[in-house]
Amino acid sequence: MKNLNKILVPFVFIVLIFSCSKDDGPATTPPQENKAPEISEQSFNVSEDILDSAIIGTIAATDPEEDELTFSITTNSNDLFEITNEGVLSLATGKNLDFETDESHVITVEVSDGELTATASIIVVVIDKDENTTPVIEAQSFTVAEDITDDAEIGTVEATDETTLTYNITTNSNDLFEITDDGILSLAPGQSLDFETAENHTILVEVSDGQLTATAEITIIVLNINEAPVIEAQSFSVAEDITDDTEIGTVMATYETAITFSIATNSNDLFEITNDGVLSLAPGKSLDFETAQTHTITVEVSDGELTSTAEITINVTDIADTNPDAFITVWQTTTASESITIPTNPDYTYSYNVDWGDGTTSENQTGNANHIYDVAGVYTVSITGNFPAIYFNGEGDREKIESIQQWGIIEWKSMERAFYGCSNLTYTATDRPDLSEVTNMEYMFFQATSFNGDLNNWDVSSVKSMGSMFRNATSFNGNISNWDVSSVVKMYRMFHYATSFNQDLSNWNVSSATNMISMFDNASSFNSDISNWNVSSVINTKHMFNDASSFNSDIGNWDVSSVTDMSSMFRNASSFNQDLSSWNTGLVTDMQSMFTGATSFNSDISNWDLSLVTNLGHMFADASSFNGNISNWNVSSVSYTYGMFRNATSFNVDISSWDVSSVTNMYRMFYGATSFNQDLSNWDISLVSDMENMFDDSNLSIENYDATLKGWSELSTAPNDIELGVANLAYCDDGEAARTVLEAKGWTFAGDSKSADCP
Repeated sequence: MKNLNKILVPFVFIVLIFSCSKDDGPATTPPQENKAPEISEQSFNVSEDILDSAIIGTIAATDPEEDELTFSITTNSNDLFEITNEGVLSLATGKNLDFETDESHVITVEVSDGELTATASIIVVVIDKDENTTPVIEAQSFTVAEDITDDAEIGTVEATDETTLTYNITTNSNDLFEITDDGILSLAPGQSLDFETAENHTILVEVSDGQLTATAEITIIVLNINEAPVIEAQSFSVAEDITDDTEIGTVMATYETAITFSIATNSNDLFEITNDGVLSLAPGKSLDFETAQTHTITVEVSDGELTSTAEITINVTDIADTNPDAFITVWQTTTASESITIPTNPDYTYSYNVDWGDGTTSENQTGNANHIYDVAGVYTVSITGNFPAIYFNGEGDREKIESIQQWGIIEWKSMERAFYGCSNLTYTATDRPDLSEVTNMEYMFFQATSFNGDLNNWDVSSVKSMGSMFRNATSFNGNISNWDVSSVVKMYRMFHYATSFNQDLSNWNVSSATNMISMFDNASSFNSDISNWNVSSVINTKHMFNDASSFNSDIGNWDVSSVTDMSSMFRNASSFNQDLSSWNTGLVTDMQSMFTGATSFNSDISNWDLSLVTNLGHMFADASSFNGNISNWNVSSVSYTYGMFRNATSFNVDISSWDVSSVTNMYRMFYGATSFNQDLSNWDISLVSDMENMFDDSNLSIENYDATLKGWSELSTAPNDIELGVANLAYCDDGEAARTVLEAKGWTFAGDSKSADCP
């Protein structure tokens, strides 16, 4: 068997060799011929609002050999379409369809199996979709007469759209107009037009289709219509002794063109009127209170075409023989049966008589005297007897008294609060009051806003207090230059808010004055020369020139050695910039806000003695010009420096040697001091509890900020839990190390950052 195997194996091998010979012919079927893909015309229906990210459809094609196919567009339609290799058809990026432009698009798509291609037309049918377009409205104008009524149509605002529109006004003109949903424009109920007030009005009208809106300006042009002059009932009060060449008054009317006045109905032919409306007695005529206390006439006013009339009433006031001894004032009532009350001071004893000016008198009055006038008008009231003080005190009939005509021989005891609040009071007296026993004039003309009398002949030599005398007397600018004020001790608020006052006070002897608090506070016109005043007795000048924006008198020679309080003395005195270098401030304890807002001030005050000062808060806040050398100031007693140099944008003095060991509050001390850049490392801040916003927006360099922090961090008694305001400051390594030490004591730093330029 073994030998048989040896014979068979070679035989099989030989057979295999011969069976694989070339001569045996092909062993497989011959390859088939490649055929082109097949694609037919196709169509897709799409809405015109299809997005470029949406699929229109997938193109269908086949291949006989089932080879992988790729698709491409060979003929596009305005480059609207694109197709993927797989045949997915869509809009090209950024493209869109519009039914109104093209209802269909035909493109040619080619399909390839890699060797052979085929093409077909692909039709994209666009389906129309209802489109909501914005309504169209344009600027329009309407012309109307000024006398149009609120029930008349001004016009219809026009707009176009395919759907129903509604209208409304989004921006009106003083609520003059309204519009219906249909666009009909008219005046709003109760409104009217006036050519003289406005010749045209512009409003904004919005039109809406329920979804989209549009707006346009609508202009209403107002036509001028001649209107009758307007005249209303008026009254005048005159004394019965008026002469025929004296004007009673001018009748007032409103009109658009020239007008003339005439009397349509007279009273016994007593009166006449000029074409301009000036009313007077007719020549040779006179009035008599006992005959008739009132006269009523009808005045007609005409513009040449149209006329109007009104009743004019002339009230006659009784004139008694003037009593040279009487205190005479003039009062006005505005309604029938109106009363007036003469106010008295309860601190004094009275026994006086009153002539009320209407034919009646009251005798032996011991307190307030009251009287009722049957007819409204102007009345002259005369007082005689013991009448030591008049005392309105901001109450009662203070607005009814109109003038002081005569002082008479009344022996006045007090003028305190005499005419306080008498806002209509004027002054025609030529004599002078007997003030020999008067020591108090406090608040005498306080809030007497119309008062502006010439009081220069008054003898005020006994007066000791003039506090608030002309306070808020905003019209007062009377001559008082010759007053002897040598006895006056209190001058506080004397001209506070006397905004018109600017008289010569250069000769005043103020040597007895101790209190000048707010004396010229808000006296915005005052700039009198008061350089020679002897203020050596003055203790308090707080707010003295506060908001006295015109004041810039040379007061450098003043002896202020007795003053203890100068707080806000020149606050907002924006013109002031005098040399105060010689002032002796040794007794001053408070300089808070002294030069706050004094934007012109930059005087040398380097030698001032501040040894007793405890408060410097806001002293130079907003004093944008100040950069005086105050490096040697002794501030060892100061407790408060909050806001001291806030927004003092010019200040950059070396104050590193200041002894601030007593200071407890440095809040906003250098806030906004955009020039300040000093090293304060030597400051002893042991007692400080508030440093918020202290250096915010100042100009501390990295070097000085680092040094300051380093010095403070090495202070063994440095305070705990401080928030240091350092907005927009930068530090480097030394500052960072110091911050770490201080942070361990509870410090926080608001607004700084480490510089990117540190070495």
